[in-house]
Amino acid sequence: MRDVPVGSNSCVGEIACQYTYAIDENSNVRVAIGDNSCNARGACVGMDKSVIPFDNSCNGPGACNNFHGTMGNGSCNCEGCCRCLPSNSVVPNNSCNSVGQCCESNGWPLQNKIGAGACNTLAEDSCSFLQTATIGSGSCVGSKACYDSSMNVGSNSCIGSQACYRVRHGAGQMYAHIGFGWPPYETFETNEALIGNDSCNGSINACSGNLRGLAVGNNSCNGNYACHGYTHGGRNEKVIGNNSCNCPNCCLCLRDLGRSVSATVPDNSCNSLAPDADSIDWVNGGNGPYNHCCTA
Repeated sequence: MRDVPVGSNSCVGEIACQYTYAIDENSNVRVAIGDNSCNARGACVGMDKSVIPFDNSCNGPGACNNFHGTMGNGSCNCEGCCRCLPSNSVVPNNSCNSVGQCCESNGWPLQNKIGAGACNTLAEDSCSFLQTATIGSGSCVGSKACYDSSMNVGSNSCIGSQACYRVRHGAGQMYAHIGFGWPPYETFETNEALIGNDSCNGSINACSGNLRGLAVGNNSCNGNYACHGYTHGGRNEKVIGNNSCNCPNCCLCLRDLGRSVSATVPDNSCNSLAPDADSIDWVNGGNGPYNHCCTA
């Protein structure tokens, strides 16, 4: 260990912080280990590039072995939890604390990863308490953008304050699936939540609160509260196609349809609010495209 800045009760254990390169040739800090971290045999061997001090993380044999990235607080606390993650990964706060969330038990990475530029606001808890997930590049950016969610996210989606806050798989299974070349929405299995690329973006709550399954295509649900709470407390078949629900509150009213109704919005539909109820042309289950789903 090369003059690593270390907090209290850290780096305890055989070779816990060996070969941790903390200071570069220009005396710049490369690793800053906070309190109660890197405890166990080889917990932080060869760690690099984590310049933001982290606390209560990397506790377990080989937990952060050769981790080269940015580490959050309260994360990677089990054997080999984060040893597989690629260089320049960002681990959010309170994440990757059991085998299978971020790395397999044999140390190989899961298919689920955090892409470049994703979850890049640690201080804002953008991905804290995230369950097993694949986050595409440039996604889950903003205050609690993907907080307390369980999902896969495509590229450049879920951007904004609480954009995909508590988006989860349907009842009985805590898993959501967002993007990555999703199939035509008619073929989705029940209980899944899928959101395509360039979707669920807005200043606040674009797709938040969808706890029981949600299918969103590409370039949809962009706007404040555009699809907020769409499936909260309802059934899991609700579907929004490509290029739909792109304005503030565009499809917000559909959350009120109740448990017994499965609402679908086809492609290229409901991208503006109707001036009054008589102007709504959306028909549930119809082919569209439609101009309006909800009133202003």
